[in-house]
Amino acid sequence: MEPQVTEYCEPESERTSSTLWQGCSVRILSSRSDILALRHCGLRFPDNSAEPTFFLGTVACQWRPVVAVVSREPGRIAGLVYLRERLLAGRPSGILHGDGTFGTMVIGADRERVLEAALHELLSSRRKLRGIRLVVEPGSEEDKLAQRLAGTKGWDVSPSQVESYHVYLPLPGTYQAFLEGLGSRTRRNLRHHRREFEAAGHHYLDRLSLDEYRTAARELREQCTVSSGPGALEQTLQWSEAVAEPWMVGLRHQNGEWLGVCGGCSLPGRAIMFLQLNRDRQYQAWSLSNVLRAYLIESLIDQGCPELVFWLGAAGSLARYTRPYPARRLYLDRPSWPWRAIRWTAARLGPRVSQAQWHDLSWLAPLSPAETSWNQEA
Repeated sequence: MEPQVTEYCEPESERTSSTLWQGCSVRILSSRSDILALRHCGLRFPDNSAEPTFFLGTVACQWRPVVAVVSREPGRIAGLVYLRERLLAGRPSGILHGDGTFGTMVIGADRERVLEAALHELLSSRRKLRGIRLVVEPGSEEDKLAQRLAGTKGWDVSPSQVESYHVYLPLPGTYQAFLEGLGSRTRRNLRHHRREFEAAGHHYLDRLSLDEYRTAARELREQCTVSSGPGALEQTLQWSEAVAEPWMVGLRHQNGEWLGVCGGCSLPGRAIMFLQLNRDRQYQAWSLSNVLRAYLIESLIDQGCPELVFWLGAAGSLARYTRPYPARRLYLDRPSWPWRAIRWTAARLGPRVSQAQWHDLSWLAPLSPAETSWNQEA
């Protein structure tokens, strides 16, 4: 449905805080209700992943949403820049993050001008802002513009080559061709576990209702080897329900209990998997994760889908066949000596801490996982 301009109302609380720069007015929104209202702001969103609903679903509980709204004239929005702010003990850290992996961090017809106006506002006006972390494609216009503008503002700029948080599995034209592209052991295991699953009388369900999806996910959360907190699960469920073109599939034991569930959404040229939970604590030998993925991949191939995206990465035997999106993380930092000292300390501690601590420190300064003891042991 086409957005209706008349349904959008500019938040009163934000009008006085806008900054005018080269003919562009920039406002910063953090209220979820105000951000949701942008669905009807008159912008043409290229696909579902560019809409505010999708963006809000990606903002985990340790973050808060931040959207820069760029207007060329009052009431006429030229574009949006989706960001999020890291929270520490529930309080804003002053560190913003933007993910441009799918080209949906910046929305608007003139993306370069929209991003330039938003960054100018953030780099110039927000006194509590310590740093900005942008994941961009190396050599892209976003990459060049962010580095150039931060440099002209006197901010510290540190590019760091990283793998994207999201990885994708290329899907060929047939399921048989997909199997032939795997290693012999992985191919044999996929076939073996799927045959055992079917011979035992269990079922694959290629279309779940929202109620079935919610019930299965909540039941399986504590039964999954890699379990998530209840808050994170509920947020993922709400995200899956809110996006356009969701898909939800599952595995069910012959006795009716849930064995696995998986959910995501379809976008032009790709399917995105948000969530997968399996009863693998109880049935570890059944390789439920691979059984569910085998069914899902065959179904996506039959639909002509060219790639399956694993949101925030993949695990298991199929992970070795996934590919990262080319990405660079730009560290843009306010040039204050106390903040530089904190980042220098984080960089020195990086090789000596645990994997979880390393991921926390990586928001402060560029770190190399190859230098860590836990990565070398793996």
